[in-house]
Amino acid sequence: MTKEFNKLSTFINEITDRNKLNNGSAEFENQTPDLDRLFVSLQNRLEQLISEQKKQEKLTLFVHYIQIKLTTLADSLENKEKDSNHQPYEATAHTRSILDRIRIKIIDILEYLHLNFSSNFDISTNLPLCFFYIGDNAVKEHDLIISALSEKNIDKNLISILEAYLNSFNEPSDFSIKTWHQYDYLINLSDHIRHFSKQLPSGDDTFKLILLLISHNFNSVNFYEFMLHFIEKRTNTHTIYEEQETRLIDLLKVIENLRQENKYGFNPDIPVIRESLSAAIKRELRSIIRLRKVYLQDAGEGEGKSKNFYFEVTGTIEDLLFTLRLLMELGFLKTKFKASLYTFVENHIKTERTKTPSAQYMRNIFSPGQEVSPKIVKKSRSTLMKIVNYIDMHFRDQLKFCLAVILLFSGKAS
Repeated sequence: MTKEFNKLSTFINEITDRNKLNNGSAEFENQTPDLDRLFVSLQNRLEQLISEQKKQEKLTLFVHYIQIKLTTLADSLENKEKDSNHQPYEATAHTRSILDRIRIKIIDILEYLHLNFSSNFDISTNLPLCFFYIGDNAVKEHDLIISALSEKNIDKNLISILEAYLNSFNEPSDFSIKTWHQYDYLINLSDHIRHFSKQLPSGDDTFKLILLLISHNFNSVNFYEFMLHFIEKRTNTHTIYEEQETRLIDLLKVIENLRQENKYGFNPDIPVIRESLSAAIKRELRSIIRLRKVYLQDAGEGEGKSKNFYFEVTGTIEDLLFTLRLLMELGFLKTKFKASLYTFVENHIKTERTKTPSAQYMRNIFSPGQEVSPKIVKKSRSTLMKIVNYIDMHFRDQLKFCLAVILLFSGKAS
């Protein structure tokens, strides 16, 4: 291969020699066949040497060597082109045409190795500089992808991050695509995002897209910072500590159970995004636990102290939970997480006999298969009837007015 590379280097030096740049287009036409023959010879010799490598270790070393040689050669053309900038414009244009042709052929060989010898190809090496502006290497249809994501009502900040990433081949951005690995990852992830963008909107599409990015280990700093704000909004600091904990635990469970589709991710040198986010959620959980302890101490609920309940009911915990169950089944009382209800009752409502019922005990009472005692049913019915009788006695005028309005609009009033 040394012989072929030397011939190619000599050819490049000759066409960039200032004394040979004044012959115009005819010179370019005469040199094109020579260039084609050089690359045919280089390709044939390359394939011959590859076939002679009997061991995978030697083949890998050889492919790495060719990668370095071709990349170095392609990058050296940048300086060659600068050297010719002092020549007349027409000659410089033809020289650039030849150099661009050389770049294209070098990339063709590298992509041939990348495709056919992927297990031997070193994807950690840098792409040639010319890779970014020759050929159709940029992600296709990225504008259509971004437009489709916008129609699905995806979070605008997340769309902005993905737009900068998908356009990173075409314009400067926070993302730096340098290696073959990052190029492969970009193409692969863009295909998955494109497929997602074509699906019909359904539910929380922002969250679904987030899970897709996590599963493919989109471990960029931009996405990690976005997720920290997302977690903060997801918990909503205005809710009670117990509800914040429940939401964080549910989010942690979903993230940790995600299937890892791509081990190395956008940046193979930093931790997997799933692990980073899990650690962030656990830190947030520890922070909530500390804040809750401070709150309980301020409320007089430290060790050896009685709880400072918000209010008390004249009934057992079983009576209270049965009443709450009726209100929930009727749709009057609504909660996204029953665990939040158990925690609130445990910490803030005092009942007869059972002063500090555990959440697990309440969960067992609420269980659909749990048989309700006739005594509890009778007592709860009695309480509710007292409420009805109280309304009839003390709000009779309001009740009559409501009945009159109902009759009026039903056409039965005289």
